[in-house]
Amino acid sequence: MKAILVTIFALMATQTAFADGQTGSGGGFADRNGHAALKQAKAHLAFQMRTFPKPQLFNIPTGWTVEKISSVAENIEERPLDLREREGRPLVFDFNTSTEKIMALGSFFQSYGSLPEGQLLAPAQLRDLESKILHEISHLWGADEAQADVWSAGILGLFDLDVLICRPQITDFDKLLLVSKWGLGGYAARSVLVSPEIEEKGLRQKGISSNLFKRSMANPVKIISSEINDNGSMVIHFSDSPTSPWPSPTLTIKNGVGLFKAVDGETWKADCKNSLVMN
Repeated sequence: MKAILVTIFALMATQTAFADGQTGSGGGFADRNGHAALKQAKAHLAFQMRTFPKPQLFNIPTGWTVEKISSVAENIEERPLDLREREGRPLVFDFNTSTEKIMALGSFFQSYGSLPEGQLLAPAQLRDLESKILHEISHLWGADEAQADVWSAGILGLFDLDVLICRPQITDFDKLLLVSKWGLGGYAARSVLVSPEIEEKGLRQKGISSNLFKRSMANPVKIISSEINDNGSMVIHFSDSPTSPWPSPTLTIKNGVGLFKAVDGETWKADCKNSLVMN
């Protein structure tokens, strides 16, 4: 009987510890989901910087390079307990010019702590977070608030023009997939017939005309989210639309090779390249 009572009290003590939030699982900590959101954003930003077709358009000051900016983004320090303010307003990020580091502060983790476990940032959330990171990075070379706003907006504007063109490696397949990662038709994708006009403006001149692109992006397939895997590949998640000409919920791209994966598990490869929408 004594042994039974000891066991019961032990179980009660364990349950009390769980009730007090002392399990140590991390499930109730805001920095857990904030870390996942930041990981997605900084990897996605670095990927876009490194794969942009014409990095000379970035207007980067002397002493800085695309690789250096990408590295700063990838190595943002996480400080979930650091609650800083400036002029009475909470800071989401801060910077240190001597170490050339960006810090994600407590307010950031409070903001993103409510994200559901495992949920990727939506396109609008991802764009907003990347804009904030670019803004902070520009402070490292001395940009003031107005200059930081202009530069970060300019980079995002260039990303708007960065289009992915994929041609499936399938004999007699007469369609290309154009993917607009941000603007000009939305964060969306659309398959189009291969035509002499696209061949001339899209594949031979490393760019496609703005009017042609807008026409081809009519009734696009929605892209739900985009992420960068640990192996450096980009994964684009499409909506599963019954009217979609591309029965593929994901497109994984690495080193110019795309792998489509359809709803039924079927896969096929495509040759993919980045091109700019030309006026």
